Amino acid sequence: DYQAAQLHYRQGLIIKRKQKDLEGEAIILANLSTIAEHLGNTSDAQRLTNESVAIKRQIGDRRGEAFSHIQLASQAKQRGDLVEAERLYKMALKMKKKLSDLRGQSDTLNLLGVFFEEQDKFVEAEHYFTESLAIMKQLGDRQGEGIAQFNIGNTLLYSNQLEKAGEKFELSLRLAKTVNDHEGHADALIQLAAVAEHQQNMQRRQTLLAEAAAVLRKNNIPVTGWLQENGF
Repeated sequence: DYQAAQLHYRQGLIIKRKQKDLEGEAIILANLSTIAEHLGNTSDAQRLTNESVAIKRQIGDRRGEAFSHIQLASQAKQRGDLVEAERLYKMALKMKKKLSDLRGQSDTLNLLGVFFEEQDKFVEAEHYFTESLAIMKQLGDRQGEGIAQFNIGNTLLYSNQLEKAGEKFELSLRLAKTVNDHEGHADALIQLAAVAEHQQNMQRRQTLLAEAAAVLRKNNIPVTGWLQENGF
């Protein structure tokens, strides 16, 4: 219940301020911002995040400041200010680079990829997903690598580059199997089915969807969304 959580955090904020615990205050302000965002109170969310950023800057918490910029970017996107959202995502990425935070860079690159994908800017989206993929390879994170390949596959699918998209989903499928990522395994199969559908190969589509549903059921994962809608 968001309202109960909001009350709890407000009480905690009073305590942190009495204790002059700036770090704790910044954390609670960020949590209150997230709740305000979920409740649709975008102006409150922005104000709370800005207060959190100011404290993090004051105490030299650069990692926390970068996280808050991602929050602000999400809030700007929610209110339709895409120019500001892009600026804030890129500022967060710059901060992550200064911190040499590779995983944080990869996460922010993924957010930028999704940001551009949502605007049908598939070339830009692919660029950021590909940068994220390079970091995942550097870190030796096979699951992250599979997710990045999947994301690139989606940009190629949406821009109707079906053969290339299929290759990326096959790579994602192999990586998901390697690390026993059952949901990633099923997701790759579903997107391969989408490629087959675009290629008018309905028999392959049905086979792949059935296989995806079987993977989920075998691992006690609910069958929902497109699979459920198609009777699997």
